[in-house]
Order: sequence, then structure tokens, then C-alpha cells
Amino acid sequence: MSSSALESPTSGLQHRQERSVLDDQVEDIYSGSSDTSFKDVTEFDTAGAAELLQDPDVRVIVLEKHKSLNSPGGTSRTDITVIKELQKNFNRRFRFATDHSHKSPFFGFYTLFWVAYGWAIIRAGIANFMNNGQVFGTLITHILLRDILWVFLADLAMYCASFFPFLLQLSIKHGYISWDRSGWVIQSLYQFVYIIFFLHIPSKYKFPWIGRTFLVLHSIVFLMKMHSYSFYNGYLWTIRKELDEAKQQLSVATSTNKKEEFQKIIRFCKAEIALQSSDIKFPSNISLKNYFSYSSFPTVVYQITYPRTKVIRKTYVLKKLCAIFGIFFLSIIVAEHYLQSPIMNSIAVGKEPLADRFKKYPVLLADLVAPFTMIFLLIFFMIWDAILDTIGELTRFADRNFYGPWWNSQSWDEYARLWNVTVHRFLLRHVYYASILSFRTTKQNAAFLTFFISSLFHELVMFAIFRKLRGYLMLFQLAQLPLTALSRTKLLKDKPVLNNILFWIGICTGPSIVCSLYLVF
Repeated sequence: MSSSALESPTSGLQHRQERSVLDDQVEDIYSGSSDTSFKDVTEFDTAGAAELLQDPDVRVIVLEKHKSLNSPGGTSRTDITVIKELQKNFNRRFRFATDHSHKSPFFGFYTLFWVAYGWAIIRAGIANFMNNGQVFGTLITHILLRDILWVFLADLAMYCASFFPFLLQLSIKHGYISWDRSGWVIQSLYQFVYIIFFLHIPSKYKFPWIGRTFLVLHSIVFLMKMHSYSFYNGYLWTIRKELDEAKQQLSVATSTNKKEEFQKIIRFCKAEIALQSSDIKFPSNISLKNYFSYSSFPTVVYQITYPRTKVIRKTYVLKKLCAIFGIFFLSIIVAEHYLQSPIMNSIAVGKEPLADRFKKYPVLLADLVAPFTMIFLLIFFMIWDAILDTIGELTRFADRNFYGPWWNSQSWDEYARLWNVTVHRFLLRHVYYASILSFRTTKQNAAFLTFFISSLFHELVMFAIFRKLRGYLMLFQLAQLPLTALSRTKLLKDKPVLNNILFWIGICTGPSIVCSLYLVF
């Protein structure tokens, strides 16, 4: 904020006024009226009200609802009371299997699920061995191993290149660059060049589709990490600049009213910076150690400190590693035995005349539904429950709220919030809220923009896999908006079973339809 802006009695509280726009959304999240599930750090040794204050969303409520601006800074007793009340509304992270899962009334169904999967895999393995003399086929294994060293080196290069935001913030810290003037422009341009360059590498060197998909997905993860780190600290640089300018204006102000307004601005800025962390104060967080830790954590939303566990449970890591490799090999068997043949048939049909494609398409789609659903569930469990949990345990990252019970979803917006909580948080902070604050847009337009940007990146992944730019997945994802509105009409409202049935029909058929469209048309 410029000095001239600070001279206005009302503009000095601009940040606080802008935050009030988000009041009802944030209140919904924490009052329990929203299905969004955030972390419950009470189950960790580092728990407590002071720890919860490090959560940016909690901080918004404290600043807005309980007027931390009126205190000289830091954490007041009133704030601690508020945090403890909010703590009661937090949902514990969900896991398919926990130490107490055997006490669940649905424990037997969980066991039956894996027994059924196991029997299907055993049958597929026996069939492969009888036909080919080996449990695993050759095609998928060959694709996985092909150019694996080059894929690893490309991924390592992506990781090293993701440290640029730290160097930029370090330059700002030492006064070489200003975030408001050129810093955010440099960061935005770098992000654009970064994603374009690392999308080009897999295509240029003709990596196999599995390697291409992995690199594209990982490049998007690094992109989100860089953006969150840069613009989180960029916001704090703006607050710090506003604080310095307010102090300067206060020293020369003559009007009592203006002095009071500048004092409010100073209190707000001090409280905003102080509430980021109780341990590390901004800008001390801009260090190689802090960024390296953030880069290794299974999250794409930056904050100065995170809740941490005290020890690494070796037996827990071993159990999760067994789950990773076990599900990985199960996925290969399912893909080779149940999915490979329908995929090859779809590719062959895609070369036929258009009229013949339409005739054969329903049969192809029917063959793809079951194996695609199996692969979807296996991959989800492997990534969100096994891999991310393993990384979290190895890095002592305590917030393991990677997903919620999305299988109970009754609408597509509920599914979008629950199936990938980490990315949902990123979109909520850096797209949804940012568009409301920066562009003064409505909630509806912000929601559409969030879905649109998300669908663009999903379409990018499809382009990496199929090397076709069709927009099928983008259209299907945007179709979730009218479907969400439909679920809230009198026709479907208050019909949880019917809505969940419709949701599962979409989950089972959606991936198959999208894949077959890219293959056939």
C-alpha cells in the first residue's frame, strides 16, 4: 500500500475489510455446516491452541470474528478460547484402516472388500501364468521400466528448479528486489516458463506414457508448491511494508482521528505477522532449511511451521511400504489382465470410419467400466492413503488429512472437497479466495474460475497421456457445476441414498467414458 493510500482514514484497514468478504465461507467451514474436513492436531504431541493459530484459515476467523486488531499484537486469551472452541469442530483425519478399525461395525465389509480384490488378482495371476508362463505380463512392465533413469533425472531437475522461489524471496529479504514492484512478476513468469519447459521435455525425448504422466503430475505439484510459498510470503511482505509506512505516517500525523486509524493499522499488521507462527517469526522463515522442509512435506499449501510428530514409527513405515508395493503390483495385474485388451480394442476401433466407431462404442465402454473402477480405487488408495502417509511419517509431518470419506458424497462439490483435501486447500486459498479479494468477483464466479483452472490442468494431464487436445475431461469436470446445482433442487434434495447412487454411477462410468472418448474419437 502506498503512502498516499495510508493517508486515507478508511483505506488503512483495506486488508481487514477485504477479509470480511470471506466471512461466511470461512464460518461455514468451521461451524460444521460445510463438509470440508480440516486437520485435528489434538491427536499429536504438538497440539494446542497456539499450534492451531498457525493454520491460515483459523487465523482468518480469529482476526475477523474476535477483533485481534484491538489487542497490541500476538495471541490474547480471548483468541486461545476461540481456538479451543474451533478445535472441537475439527474432524479427525479419516483412514481406510486405523488401529481401531476392527471396532467399527463395518469392519467386516472392509475385510470383504480386500478379500474380493485379492481373489480377483489371484485369478488374474493364475491366468497369466497358464497363458504366458509368468504372473506379470510384459507390456505394462516394459512401459514402466523403459527410460526409467531418464525419467528420474528429469524429475530431479524439476525438484532442483523448484528452489528458485526461495532464491527470489531471499533477494527480497536482503532488499535487492521488491515484491510489490517486480518480485511477483518475476515469480509469475518463472512459473509459466517452468511448466512449459517441463511439459516439453517428456514429449521431446518421447518418454513412455506412464513416465510422461508421472512427470506432468509432479510438475503441477511443484508448481503449486512454488506458487503457495511465493505468494504467501509475498502477502507478508505487503503487510510488513504497510506496517512500516503506517509507522512513518503516524510520526507526522497531526489529526487525532488519523493517529487512531494508523495505530489500528499498526496493530493489525503486527497481529497478522505475529499470528503466522509462535516459533519462527517472518521473515526468519525465509531460509534454506525451511524451504527444504516444505519441499519434502506432503502438502502444496505453505505456512511457516506445521504440526510435527516426535518420532518416526518404523513398523508403521514398513506396513505402508508393503501396502505401496503390494497395491502397485496388484494394479499391474489388473491393468494387464482386465484393462489391456479393452484398451487395445479401443485403439483399433479409433482407426475405423466414424460410423463404425459409433456402433462399437457402447460395447467398448461396457468393457472398460469395471477394470477402470478397480484401477481408480487401487491408485487412489496407493497414493492418498499409502504414499502420502509414508512421506508424512518419514518427514514427521503430523497433518495427515489428505482425503475425507468421499465415497459417501451426495454431490460433486462435496466430492471435490473430500477426495483430495490438499489440492482443495490450495484452490481454496490461492484461487477461490484470491479471486474474490483481488478481482472483487462473486462467490459463483470464483467457484467457476476455480473449477475452470482445475479442469485446465486435468486436461493437461490428458494431453500428456493421449497426445490429443480434445477437451473431453474439461467439459466433464465443468459439468459438475450444473450437476451440483441439480442435487440441491427439490427433486433431489434430502435424498441422500439416491444422490449417492448417482454419484457412484458417475464415478464408475466417468473415467471409462473419458478414456474411451480420447482413444476412439
